[in-house]
Amino acid sequence: MPILPNQSAFIEGRLLIDNALITFEINHYIKRRSQGKNGVAGLKIDVSKAYEWLEWNFIEGMLQKYGFQEVWIQRIMVCIKTVSYSFIQKGTVFGEVRPQRGIRQGDPISPYLYILCAEGLSSIIKRNEEVGLLHGCSIARRAPVMSHLLFADDYYFFFKAVESEARVMQRIIKRYETLSGQAVNFNKSTITFSPNTNADTRETICDILGVRESTSPGKYLGIPMTVGRKKSEVFKFLTDRVRQKVQNWKNASISKAGEVCNVIQRQMNIYWWSNGNNSKGAKYYPNTDFLNATLGENPSYMWRSVLSAQEVIKKGCRGSIGTGTDTYVWKVPWLPSIDNGYLTTSMPSELANTKVCDLMEIQEKKWDDVILRDLFNERDAQLIQQIPLYLREFAHEVWDSLGMLQWIKPSPAISLLASWKVAQLERARSISKAAGTSMQKWQAPQKNWLKINIDAATFTDLRSIGIGAVIRDENDGFVRAMCKQVRGTWSPREVEGLSLKEALSWVKQHGFKCCVFETDSKLLAEACNGNP
Repeated sequence: MPILPNQSAFIEGRLLIDNALITFEINHYIKRRSQGKNGVAGLKIDVSKAYEWLEWNFIEGMLQKYGFQEVWIQRIMVCIKTVSYSFIQKGTVFGEVRPQRGIRQGDPISPYLYILCAEGLSSIIKRNEEVGLLHGCSIARRAPVMSHLLFADDYYFFFKAVESEARVMQRIIKRYETLSGQAVNFNKSTITFSPNTNADTRETICDILGVRESTSPGKYLGIPMTVGRKKSEVFKFLTDRVRQKVQNWKNASISKAGEVCNVIQRQMNIYWWSNGNNSKGAKYYPNTDFLNATLGENPSYMWRSVLSAQEVIKKGCRGSIGTGTDTYVWKVPWLPSIDNGYLTTSMPSELANTKVCDLMEIQEKKWDDVILRDLFNERDAQLIQQIPLYLREFAHEVWDSLGMLQWIKPSPAISLLASWKVAQLERARSISKAAGTSMQKWQAPQKNWLKINIDAATFTDLRSIGIGAVIRDENDGFVRAMCKQVRGTWSPREVEGLSLKEALSWVKQHGFKCCVFETDSKLLAEACNGNP
């Protein structure tokens, strides 16, 4: 039972900005929705003392629902229930208070427990959606339907602005309050409606939910949900915060400014490349990608702001090629060039929709040299050949194999690809013996197992790498060897990974079982053994 994508607090790969941007787009849609039989309502609620009022029985029940082992659950509950508080007056400790509910804010485990508990609310909403009692909001035909967004104790609900769904939402909130012990502060909660919602319906829904109507959704997660013409006033809070920060730096090192800039840069990078509910993509570029998107119809202020950075991103971003099935040859900057990631070869009109996978020999897992020579100029062809293929399959082949991977200290005996050739196997052993105690001696595998030593070498002038492998049995007897040249330019880390991938494919092809792989790359061995 995974955490639903409606939450984004303290979860890897999800950001606070995700919920804020999605909520901004939904509010933009609500504000512009003037046609249709039924309107849309956006309910923002405030939860009072979110951590302090969580019932312990509810926490334990959610942990059981998620399938945690009972021993682990009891350990967690001991941590929660053994809290006590005392009072200090003039250096003397008085009394002892033992709470009966709540979790401590600031405790490292508290945010994660709260996320699990909030899934109880998500589950109730989802169940009502599945039976047709509640309908969320979709800002475009291909956009996902959003009924709620949760970030810690900040809740936002979207539903059809009709009396029946308002009553369903009221029951959901009351049910969650009863189960969890949490309480909604309706005095601080607000609701907004789309323009096509009549006045009587608005009043009825407000009475049912016990909240006041607001013409503007205000701020959510610190970001204004509507932006008018007076943008300087809307974003005045940002300049005020920066001004306050600068005042606090008066007696501090100026490096603080650089530190903040680095934080901002990291967050922007995460935003641009993170995955999530792409409601912007579904509305503004449903049939293309961000790099080829246009302003579109009825754009929000947020989308205008995001799109303004498109040209800058085009200059600096580069596509990462995996199978090549999702990348268009002439539409995306995918070449490994700092100056220009786009192809400079003129595009034949009949090949406008050609994808990168069409340039590959799929079975051989390499670029089709004939196509590259015939279709592209020398610059483009050379850059394409530098891109390694199918490295993403490497991890899967490692775990699907029946062997293991060990790390040995680097030695001259296995530093050159030539030493792996069958004819030079004996020479490699003699070099190993000559090196004396400074080298680690080869150790035989366990009985009925095979050991496969692998290595790779880079040939810069030939724009290629050499890969070799030798199989020996428990008695140090030679079984089989292979060497292979692969065209392309890779980093040292990728070269080591590619050598193992090719060795795995080779071993699988010959049907060897019970194999242990040995490499002189500690980084590769640790990554494959789960210690990156």
